Amino acid sequence: MSKAGTTARRLNAEQKKRLWGQWRQGESIAAIACSLGQYPASIRWVLKSHGGISPRERQRSERTLSLAERESISRGLAQGQSLRQLARELGRSASTVTCDASNNPPETRMLGQLYIDIGLAPVYPAEFVVIRITQKTAGLDSGS
Repeated sequence: MSKAGTTARRLNAEQKKRLWGQWRQGESIAAIACSLGQYPASIRWVLKSHGGISPRERQRSERTLSLAERESISRGLAQGQSLRQLARELGRSASTVTCDASNNPPETRMLGQLYIDIGLAPVYPAEFVVIRITQKTAGLDSGS
């Protein structure tokens, strides 16, 4: 099957869902490729990379704060609520709310920045390592 003039592109989440559904129904690689507008080799690669078994749907950890919870924390802090009160309202531990509030004060949030600290305890050679991941919203200028 030739696709002259087309460029290769990644499958989006909906296409992957359709791919695995069609594969489970027993459709051929060529038929799946045709329905998704992809090369058969691309479909074969996806299937092969997962051993022909559809991957589990990704789910965010229950311990992770949702966007709505983060916004609630931000609004509560702006209104002068205590961290413990916010944690109680959200049904979260106070340390979770404290970490989010101290890592991401209003000044950085207004700049569209998000800071996350990840702690690791390797056995050798360091005693403790902290990795800081920063996310900056495109289009907002931090002034630096």
